[in-house]
Amino acid sequence: DELERTPSDGAARAAAERAARAALFAATQLDADARAEARRLLERDALRHDALRHLVARGALDPAELEAWLGAADAADRQLAARALAERAPERAAALLAGLVAPDAAAVAPLADAAARHDPDALLADARARAVAMPVLLDHGEAALVARALDPSADEASRLSALGALGRSGGQEAETALQRILDRDADPDPIRAAAFRAVRRLQRRQARARRFAEEEARS
Repeated sequence: DELERTPSDGAARAAAERAARAALFAATQLDADARAEARRLLERDALRHDALRHLVARGALDPAELEAWLGAADAADRQLAARALAERAPERAAALLAGLVAPDAAAVAPLADAAARHDPDALLADARARAVAMPVLLDHGEAALVARALDPSADEASRLSALGALGRSGGQEAETALQRILDRDADPDPIRAAAFRAVRRLQRRQARARRFAEEEARS
């Protein structure tokens, strides 16, 4: 192991790390088994991500190990783990997001995407998961947000979040749902107030869009 034999020679150590990185890359690309070496190299800061990538590609890490990597210091490592978990256990994606202490929205986006597809209700029900995944939910369309906003049995916090997101999404489905809330008397005042603000936001966006279209037509 060149990395062990040249601990004090900076140039030689860098060369050995490059060689190890190239070997891991080749093994990953060729679907060759370098799991034992990759596990050993997880202890090397300079090679940790390359080793993790090989282990993920080989399916060598169990769900508990992958979950531990969601708390890694490196965002690229967190994203690798999130992508693997989203593929292997999409039904647990919302719960995993909810359990993260300080979720990194960009790194765990694959989990948020899996949760939005598999169980958007669970995603909306948890405040921590909701905060991370709201942009992803909007990307998936307004249906889950509309359902949550209109559901009188849902908790108020999640309904308020859904209403705020619908006000930013700007679609016809969103506008219809918001108007339904304003037209009925059953919802509590905070919900109706949030729906009113969301409608006003949509109206301002529509007004800006009309002005832009008129200016373009005149130019």
